[in-house]
Amino acid sequence: MRKKLKNIYSKFSKKENIEAYLLLKKRWKINKLDFSIIKNKKILDVGCGSGRYTLALKKMGAKEIVATDIYNKPANWPKNIKYIKTDNQKLPFENSSFDFVFCNGSISHNTKWKSAIKEYKRVLRPNGWLWISLFGEGDHWKACDVIKKKLSRKDAKNFERALLLRDWEPSKIFFLLDLFFVDRVYFTKKNINQYLKKMKFRKIIHLYRGIKTDLNEKIFQDPKLKKVYGEGEIRLIAQK
Repeated sequence: MRKKLKNIYSKFSKKENIEAYLLLKKRWKINKLDFSIIKNKKILDVGCGSGRYTLALKKMGAKEIVATDIYNKPANWPKNIKYIKTDNQKLPFENSSFDFVFCNGSISHNTKWKSAIKEYKRVLRPNGWLWISLFGEGDHWKACDVIKKKLSRKDAKNFERALLLRDWEPSKIFFLLDLFFVDRVYFTKKNINQYLKKMKFRKIIHLYRGIKTDLNEKIFQDPKLKKVYGEGEIRLIAQK
């Protein structure tokens, strides 16, 4: 479960916050998305984790942001951003409360992802946008999953501690913990598109570009890599 990542969140610093802002801004620009989707809008960051992308959205011009997750509020949480501990399947908001809902990865750790998306749509205003980031199906996951099956929660703690003692960057440790210790749901563009259309989302825009280490970008630069990476990462925005 994602709770295995809770400890490493506390190690994140200003450096990780800046990195998240640069990553999101780059992905937004290279895919030619309209910044007005974010600027001066009321945004919900659902499954916000450490809050690094919450701050990135604020820096990109959001007027107001509310962040939610299943954990207690992080000790270093910014005072000017509201944080609510809640079940992300049952959000404590009225219908049509937000212009933009940002869900960056948590759906891929949720076997009840359909009900989650339904809930996110409920709190979106008409014409509002949903961002989701998902793990796409691909052969490259097989090696990770073989290793993951042999590891335990205790292994995760020792793994994290060992890398911290070697002065690894918290964002890289987070990535490896997420890779080898957290359960995943794999998606295809076809199955997520079908569900979003079933939920009456009017417009779906996939992000086929990214930073150089994104699987999407690797496939874009060399389409032959699709044999290994399959669907790559699936990032998209969908309009209600």
